[in-house]
Amino acid sequence: MRGRRGGFTLIELLVVVAVIALLVSILLPSLTNARKQAEAVVCASDLRQVLLGIHMYQTDAKGTVPGSMGPLPGTLWSEYDWNHTDPEARKHNLWFYKLCDPPRGKKYIGDPKVFLCPGDPHKDKFNYEAAHPSPLAPYPHMLVSAQSCGYGLTYVIRHWGVWNIEKQGPKRPANTILMAEVGPDTALKAAPLMQGSGRPWRDGGRIIWDDGKRGWYNGPTWLTARHLGKINVAAMDLAVHRVRTSEMLRAPIQKQYPDCKAGECYFCNYHQQYGDATHYNFAHAKLYWWTGRFPS
Repeated sequence: MRGRRGGFTLIELLVVVAVIALLVSILLPSLTNARKQAEAVVCASDLRQVLLGIHMYQTDAKGTVPGSMGPLPGTLWSEYDWNHTDPEARKHNLWFYKLCDPPRGKKYIGDPKVFLCPGDPHKDKFNYEAAHPSPLAPYPHMLVSAQSCGYGLTYVIRHWGVWNIEKQGPKRPANTILMAEVGPDTALKAAPLMQGSGRPWRDGGRIIWDDGKRGWYNGPTWLTARHLGKINVAAMDLAVHRVRTSEMLRAPIQKQYPDCKAGECYFCNYHQQYGDATHYNFAHAKLYWWTGRFPS
């Protein structure tokens, strides 16, 4: 009687290994895409929490959104805009600190982790506290070079400070950009900006309309395509849209776009007046930087 085989032959083992390797090569991209899709979903959920906080703030403030202006004690200035070029700026006046860690009043967001996209490749460098190392700085949130927020409020609102959206809102809130996640993903620290503070377009909780490439700056832009060629963008009606941006990153920035709404594109009009305002074009997603008359 012939004895039973005690194991696999070398050929059989090689065939099994080859099959496993083939299955891994087939499944790995799918698993990677599934992970990125999951990150995009969590990112959109976090963004909705931020939008809910803004909405509650706006309700309590009778229509005013949390801009990034605030009083500067000991000076004649009644309002003070945080600026990443100023190492003495009081960063605690930024809009996201007003929602999560206000010096006085109500907290609208409990966990600052919602300010960081889970797909951000630089999330390990996130520093919400941003405490200034100097013992002379009495306030937290003072280190302007720290990355503290992964989402940006539109520059129209964040830069121009306190703004009553109910009284001076856009004509079409559903088509007007309010907030988006920010990059860049390829480089976090760029060439010095002016006095050398901050990381251009990465912190300060803002999305600027242009690519930042001007005569005095040629660093990385804020736009990213981290969610399989897309990002999450919120409109003024608090809806979150998944917008394709991969083509936008490859296309040249223009000063005026033919598909901007006639007479409503603030930055096309700004360029006509001042000659230096290029802007990313989100018209393919039916989203625009502003719709309607720009408040004085």
